[in-house]
Amino acid sequence: MCGGAISVAAPACPFCGETFPGAVLSETNQIWRQGRLLVMEKEAKLPFICVMTNQPALFWLTVKMYWHPPIVYVLLIFPCLYLLSGFFFQNVAMIEVGLGEKTAARRFRLFAGSLSMTMLAILQFAAVFWLGSRHMGRTHRDGLLWVLALNGVLCVAAAIACAVLAKVVSPARITATHVFVKGCHPDFLARFPEFPGD
Repeated sequence: MCGGAISVAAPACPFCGETFPGAVLSETNQIWRQGRLLVMEKEAKLPFICVMTNQPALFWLTVKMYWHPPIVYVLLIFPCLYLLSGFFFQNVAMIEVGLGEKTAARRFRLFAGSLSMTMLAILQFAAVFWLGSRHMGRTHRDGLLWVLALNGVLCVAAAIACAVLAKVVSPARITATHVFVKGCHPDFLARFPEFPGD
């Protein structure tokens, strides 16, 4: 309708909103919005549009989500009980979301940076440990081990930060039939009708 160039698999135009036959955009397809949340049935299929930018997608990303009631976090003071609670209270959902060029490039940069830092830390540890064991006294070696331990902690922190920043969407709640997803672009959410309620 508007002449824009889009993916052949796109169910709707991201520029003018024109929908096409088979588009996944109505209540009959079990996808809604609730404020800033995307609500969908576990078996529903999202449109082939980037959930982060509302632009045409390049590929599908399968996201496996885990969620349990917040009250379960109280069991963190007993780690074994917290792990066991996953068998009784944890709900799981697996959905496919579309990712666009910008989102994919950002995730690639984050993963590449985290991998580079990890490899550099391993090489640095091996080199310093080898040199220290041959050319330094015990006191100097102990100091180097503390420095390398700190370096390892920073490396792990960077990996965790990468995993958090590279996350596309996350669950706000998962029930037996529905998934409440947070992190979607407002314009992407606007494609769907309001959630009628549980």
